[in-house]
Amino acid sequence: MGPAPVEEIEQRLARLKGEARNGSASPSPDPDDLDWFLFHSFPGTDVEPAQFAALVPVYERALATGATFDVELLFVRSLELGDAIPSEARMGLARAAARRVIERGFDAGDAIAAIRFAARVLPDADGFLDLLLDDHDCAQLRFQLGVDFILDERELGDYLALSYLREGDPDAASLLEQFPLSKRAQERLARLFDEQECGRRLREGWWRWTEPAERATLREALQEKLPGFAPPDPPTRSTP
Repeated sequence: MGPAPVEEIEQRLARLKGEARNGSASPSPDPDDLDWFLFHSFPGTDVEPAQFAALVPVYERALATGATFDVELLFVRSLELGDAIPSEARMGLARAAARRVIERGFDAGDAIAAIRFAARVLPDADGFLDLLLDDHDCAQLRFQLGVDFILDERELGDYLALSYLREGDPDAASLLEQFPLSKRAQERLARLFDEQECGRRLREGWWRWTEPAERATLREALQEKLPGFAPPDPPTRSTP
């Protein structure tokens, strides 16, 4: 039989806070512990809001060190817990997530989750979004985000809601209203996900950022969403 919930909480807290017997903290927190606290922090479960709030610096470090865990659930829980998490701590998570996006430390799915979160939490989110729009190193990410948005069934407003908060949760709308997108953030997100701009990025990056085995299927899917979409002719090798 496993440890009682209180004992398990204490053991996992000790590991995450680097309070193991040898006194050394791991370079990156254990993903299993990170996910455990996320899933046990819902109302009526084992972890109290104050206990979870105390772990926010650990999650910030996990984002910074590239740990792989359910980052979107982290973003959602940090909103749902409201005043239990100080705004500065929540912004620390958002800044760590934004840095990881810019440094291409997320796959496309986690990147859009981080963008959704940072755009709602950071008062200066427009600076982060400007980098996404203009930085040369973010070109592949813009391509991937364009694919994700064009193939999605939702309008932009619904697309920008965190996924855990849009699927039948009656409290989702009121919660998101507490963390509204600023006008400047909305303007930049509209540019980032503009359909014509997405189409242009898809054509420009087609031969560079698509896998040969996936091109036919992806082209058909995109053509259903973007009538008239056609990748450019394949590049030709120049002869000496």
